Amino acid sequence: MQELEHDEDKRILNPADAQEKYVAFVDILGISANVLRAFDTVLETYENLLRSLNLLRNVRPDVALSLYSDSFLLVSSHLGPLVAVTQAVHMQTLMWDCLVRGGIAYGRHLEVSLPPHLIMVSEPLVKAVALESSLGNPCVALHPDIAVPDSWWEGYERNLDRGLLYFGGQRIVNPMNIAWGQSAGTRVTQMLHDHPEYRDKYEWFLELYQAVFSPVPMVPPKFFQAEI
Repeated sequence: MQELEHDEDKRILNPADAQEKYVAFVDILGISANVLRAFDTVLETYENLLRSLNLLRNVRPDVALSLYSDSFLLVSSHLGPLVAVTQAVHMQTLMWDCLVRGGIAYGRHLEVSLPPHLIMVSEPLVKAVALESSLGNPCVALHPDIAVPDSWWEGYERNLDRGLLYFGGQRIVNPMNIAWGQSAGTRVTQMLHDHPEYRDKYEWFLELYQAVFSPVPMVPPKFFQAEI
């Protein structure tokens, strides 16, 4: 992010300063209503989330994380670290009984810091927000124009080890990992019991959970024959 001194004669938004970035827009489902109903409780939830995610600074310094009321914004020059941090967001939010939905896109991105102001003009953010709004299920999906290296789909024995999964015709971030696999299913099963009014979202997640632990590789069709 550029930081500019206040100068009336200097251009603030220079097209030459835009960089190609991956951006993830991740909405925390159900939080916005709680902001209006129980603001202090939401602050406590966010405090716990941010304390957990703060540990990522030492592991993934190449991913910038921002929180805007009910959404995370992640920015990185590289897809791998961004997917890894998005997985961590999945895990930490689920620990506090929240599901997420979002999109990841790639394109020209410009951020300028003009204290106390932050100015952002971003192709990938616009595309990621549009993708998130088109999704009906609690997942973080990749925009169709992102090219994923073949190596991301090949060479894994278990779906649990994959950063990305192919499920329901979408490339999505795997919300589970070695440290948070069985626990994710247990947690969502309890959430379904406590909040049956959101049955569709919880049942979809539990179908995803079952698929992750099945022996069938969750990869795009062109890779399937190579995996079995």
